Amino acid sequence: MSSPPLVEIVALFDGERSIVDIQAELTRRHGEIVPQADIERLIEGLDENGFMDSARFATRREETDAAFLAC
Repeated sequence: MSSPPLVEIVALFDGERSIVDIQAELTRRHGEIVPQADIERLIEGLDENGFMDSARFATRREETDAAFLAC
């Protein structure tokens, strides 16, 4: 069986579910476990690029806002 589409996994990132919850839901839907490391890599990649609501995102936003206001 192939892995679930990324958009399906990302749709489960609601701030309520843990990685284990996401794994359980994907297993229920597809009958196959998505490894925790794969989900963590996806989260890290999204966070590095400013797509996760995190401390890194807050810092990036503050820098962007400060640069805009300095113009």
